[in-house]
Amino acid sequence: MATPVPEKSLLAPRHWPAWLGVALIWLLAQLPWPVQRRLGSGLGWLLYRCLGQRVDDTRINLRLCFPEKNEAERERMVRDVFHNGGLTLFETANAWFRPVEHYRERFTIDGVEHLHALQASGRNILMLGGHYSMLDLGGLLLSLHCKVTTIYRPQKNAVMNQVMIRQRTRNGNGMIANEDMRRLLRALKTDIVWYASDQDYGYKHAVFAPFLVCPPPP
Repeated sequence: MATPVPEKSLLAPRHWPAWLGVALIWLLAQLPWPVQRRLGSGLGWLLYRCLGQRVDDTRINLRLCFPEKNEAERERMVRDVFHNGGLTLFETANAWFRPVEHYRERFTIDGVEHLHALQASGRNILMLGGHYSMLDLGGLLLSLHCKVTTIYRPQKNAVMNQVMIRQRTRNGNGMIANEDMRRLLRALKTDIVWYASDQDYGYKHAVFAPFLVCPPPP
């Protein structure tokens, strides 16, 4: 993996547009949540109307996943996908730039006692998940109950990569780049490790499984 860019070098003028983007994300996090929801819904509607190929891909995937539903039902699901996609920006902004304690009395997690029991027993814990829309916010909320080390893909934009790592680890969570398998194996001995099984780690580090392939009928 490439050596991380020193933070001082990120102050160069060529990085200023990226810092403006970070500032915008910070400003969005300061808005009242009802306003954020309305803006997120509007953004989701715009994405649904403008990203034709993405919308078609979503329709195909939902048709494969839910053949028992009719076209109208699946189209509502398509709209919901992009509605939640619009909210993702605001959920991530809140996860990165809202104080952690802001959420302590605002949420509950079902089943966290199972994680605590496994920790107490000394078991190694690997949590499997996917890239859901509220990934960053969910990780922040979970960190109020237990610390989790996550596998991540380094971002191409050095500023966003630096900010993402700093904000995701600010409450004691750890992060491991997806190419650092040795560190992942070491972390499994002591940490709760969250692994996204839907992420492309390349043929060198992963096995590609067919998506939703069912055995033929007898």
